[in-house]
Amino acid sequence: MRRAGLFGPLMEITRLQAELNRLFSGILENQRAALATATSWDPNADVLECPDEVRIIVEVPGLSPNDIHVAAQGNRVRVRGTKKTDSQLDPAPKFLCMERFFGEFEKVIPLPYPVNMKQASATLGDGLLVVRFPRVTAERRRFQEIQIRIEEGSP
Repeated sequence: MRRAGLFGPLMEITRLQAELNRLFSGILENQRAALATATSWDPNADVLECPDEVRIIVEVPGLSPNDIHVAAQGNRVRVRGTKKTDSQLDPAPKFLCMERFFGEFEKVIPLPYPVNMKQASATLGDGLLVVRFPRVTAERRRFQEIQIRIEEGSP
């Protein structure tokens, strides 16, 4: 025995409305994600394969080691921090042109193969953050997060 209320024009309109709501919410989410990307800073990064190590170089001009946090977990390296405004600026400047981004950033960089995370090192100099991971021969990935201390110096 079929229930009379489950099928009919009202049920079809309700289904159509739910489908349109799903469609428009997806469009709005895509626009929010694009806007967040356009208004946040995403530093450039290179991943280099060297004979004994994997080296990651991230452009972070004007930042100090205290402004950056580097962590490695699994097969990813996460670099995050805050790019602060210039301290010499007046409290309320009038920008005629502003092309630099300030604020928080986060960049997740995948590692191409297993590395020794416990012996990772990082240096910061001349606006470049260089993170080095010694290569390992055996597949020994650890999935605990490892904090990597940043030293000031030249890359």
